[in-house]
Amino acid sequence: MSHARMKQKETEPAAKIAAKLAEAEAADAGEDALHGRDARGDELPRELRRKQDRLAKIQQTRHELEAEAKLARAAELAERERPKDGPPREPPGPTLPQHRVRHDAADDPAADAQRNVTGPDSRIMKSGRDFVQGNNAQAVVDEGEQVIVSTGVTNQAPDAQHLPAMLAAVKENLGEYPVQTLGDAGYYSAYNASFCDRVGTDALLSVGREERILDPADRPTAPSDPRSAMAAKLRSVLGMGASRRRKCIVEPVFGQIKEARGIRTFLLRGLEQVRGEWNLICLAHNLLKLFRFTQRSALARA
Repeated sequence: MSHARMKQKETEPAAKIAAKLAEAEAADAGEDALHGRDARGDELPRELRRKQDRLAKIQQTRHELEAEAKLARAAELAERERPKDGPPREPPGPTLPQHRVRHDAADDPAADAQRNVTGPDSRIMKSGRDFVQGNNAQAVVDEGEQVIVSTGVTNQAPDAQHLPAMLAAVKENLGEYPVQTLGDAGYYSAYNASFCDRVGTDALLSVGREERILDPADRPTAPSDPRSAMAAKLRSVLGMGASRRRKCIVEPVFGQIKEARGIRTFLLRGLEQVRGEWNLICLAHNLLKLFRFTQRSALARA
């Protein structure tokens, strides 16, 4: 290689190196624009990262469902071991029912047992002809002024399971049980009728449609079962008059909350948070009742 050729070749690598460096800098700038300056470029794509997060959430929810099934199985076994021929149980305190996960003998959840990923305390419940994912809000209302005297929210759908606890909450709040308790057909059960008798409240719990007043001559002297006894009581003159009052005691309260104030859904998630929200809603209702009562009293004195 001649001396002139040597000088020519010496300049070629420097030019190639400069071109490669410029190409690398352009590639870095493009990747920074695409992925961000702090990203390495080998991270999982955003879509895959979201799926990974979803997988972790599903696994966490499954573990929680399995833990619930174990607790439900333990509670079921404890109830089975309770003696059946012992003295009658004392009326329960204000403890609301809790939904139990359906499970098998091995403490595993049933194959169709469900748990909501975003609202795990809520449950699927029937609402009219449809089904909703939600909670069961309860309220006991005073006859005279439509004041709410006890509240409750659970994730258990049947209303009948709530009656003893809601009445016990009335006693806890006011110092005594109601003189009379009115409830629709969803609150009737033989146990609830017996509970009301034991605590001294006159229960009128609907067992269905009472189509006519029962004449004294037709009234059975000793109904064969508690349901028949309740039906006879509801069909009596006094029973029909009292039970019809329920429609103008508790139904307007829920109508005022849903229609007048537009509160048809809970905004919070989690059972404790929803209970706090329901208590706030009922408190606002009672404050409005108190305000209107004081207004009427002031007008009466004027």
